[in-house]
Amino acid sequence: MAKGSYFTYHWPSATQTTQRYHTRYYLYTQYNREAAVAEVRSAVTRAVEQHLVADAPVGLFLSGGIDSSILTLLAQPVLQERLKTLSIVFDETAFSEKQYQDIIIQKTGAHHQSFVITQHDFQESLPDILQAMDQPSTDGINAYFISKKAKEYGLTAVLSGIGADELFGGYPSFHRSNMMDAALHTPKWMLALTGLLGKGRFKRFAFLQFKSVLGYYLFNRGFFIPAQVAQLLDCTEQEVLDCIHRFTVPPFTQYLEDGEKVSYAETNWYMQNQLLKDTDYMSMWHSVEVRVPFLDKQLMDLVYSIAPEIRYSRQQIKALLIDAFKEVLPQAVWDRPKQGFVFPFGDWMAQMSLQYGDTTLKAMQQQLMRHRLHWSHFWAYYLASPAVMAKPF
Repeated sequence: MAKGSYFTYHWPSATQTTQRYHTRYYLYTQYNREAAVAEVRSAVTRAVEQHLVADAPVGLFLSGGIDSSILTLLAQPVLQERLKTLSIVFDETAFSEKQYQDIIIQKTGAHHQSFVITQHDFQESLPDILQAMDQPSTDGINAYFISKKAKEYGLTAVLSGIGADELFGGYPSFHRSNMMDAALHTPKWMLALTGLLGKGRFKRFAFLQFKSVLGYYLFNRGFFIPAQVAQLLDCTEQEVLDCIHRFTVPPFTQYLEDGEKVSYAETNWYMQNQLLKDTDYMSMWHSVEVRVPFLDKQLMDLVYSIAPEIRYSRQQIKALLIDAFKEVLPQAVWDRPKQGFVFPFGDWMAQMSLQYGDTTLKAMQQQLMRHRLHWSHFWAYYLASPAVMAKPF
């Protein structure tokens, strides 16, 4: 059943119907940037105010990035002395965003609590993390810890910045759209050849042989190219390709502007099927509600009415969102490279104790130790390994 629909079953006649109650359209009506900035500012502010309505303690996860900083700044006039924020910090200083968190804490006067997560915490919590998963996922560990700490902090609900990157162009994938679009004019055999001859990240160009939004998405988010999947799963490459070709891609997406193509994939596949799903079960595991103001219906309807040339910028990530809050958002927070909510997973997984003889997994761990492999590749294979899969998801 499609999202935005409901299913009705009529018992006496044994008939069933499916009806839509909401469909989101790309209907551009706003081409004036100054007006769009004002409308986004108003819509985000209203969404935050509405998401703070509660009869139990509500806090905010403050990472120090653009999205969580905006939410905290907007929550301050509403919660005032009741404003509580929390963050996750690490012994590994390369992953620390404390200096940016401190800027917002000082500006808002928030009651803030930082929680240190170590490699030992990860290893000790691993069985519970796997138990919390509804199904294997290459994300969710960060949501597990932030939800756990929010509960310890006495919070019942936490506001999250999920959705801002997908709607306003915050991912690196938005800046690769020109390169990906050029692949449409490159022969499929040449792109497939990069999977055989390329090294490291260059292998991902093989995904662009799927000349659709799906190819764009796999290029940005895929871990293993079809040939690698076939080798890991002991099946044929054609079987993997057949699975990919069975994936339904709406025909209208081929007519979207480059930025909208990326946004569609990030929103409908990555955010919906991974970020929101993982955040939901990890937060519920700890009896915490995660609220997402950037996915407020009225705000999303507004965003989808703004012309792409205003909504996205190749010079600045989330330029429209930043301009909407430049008067209150410190420049030090928005004028810096995007870091994202990342943990030192590579270092931690390199030290994981592997208690079974999977030679491929051990080899991948050796590559992690030498910094020749991204942790997500290791984690994806780890979750598919026999010992882990023996646990029912």
